[in-house]
Amino acid sequence: MKNERPSWFKLIFFGLMVLLATARFTDADFLDREDIFDNVFQALTLDFSNLNTANLTEKSLLFNIFGLQPSGFTLESVRIKQQAELGFTYQVVVEQTIGNPALCQALQLRVMRDWQVLYEGSLMGFNYSSSLASDDTWQDLVFMLSLPAQAPPDLANQTCGFNMYVTTLSGEQGSPFTDQEVLTSQVQTGSWL
Repeated sequence: MKNERPSWFKLIFFGLMVLLATARFTDADFLDREDIFDNVFQALTLDFSNLNTANLTEKSLLFNIFGLQPSGFTLESVRIKQQAELGFTYQVVVEQTIGNPALCQALQLRVMRDWQVLYEGSLMGFNYSSSLASDDTWQDLVFMLSLPAQAPPDLANQTCGFNMYVTTLSGEQGSPFTDQEVLTSQVQTGSWL
């Protein structure tokens, strides 16, 4: 009898193995299939640069003036160039960094694009916004900084340092993409009677 038991056990085990090996699907099997069409992932960039309009090199210093006199002025230009796939809106604001606040307030700024005056007034009041569409490549801005003829003598031999912050925001509504570039400037007045 002891010999019969192992042979029945082997026979049942062998039969179960054959049954499992030949079985294809049962009611307990699950099959899930997902077909996704036109599923596209795209990464876009937002970048711009402040370029020198004469030679297209990067520009970080806008004005560097020594000995500015009443009625004196200087011109500088910046090319705001799109270097990405997204269009953007940009804003330019001025913030004093060092020097005499009275001199910074007295300085006058005129900003032009395509020879149209965009802003004319106090340097410290400058706040300008514009946009570049994704198919635009650049905008040239011309800055004229001047000291009025009636500047008081207490502004002689003074310094005004300021930054122009050019901040961009993606043109896509609700997009968190931003970028910021800084143009630094330093103005030092000379002596006058």
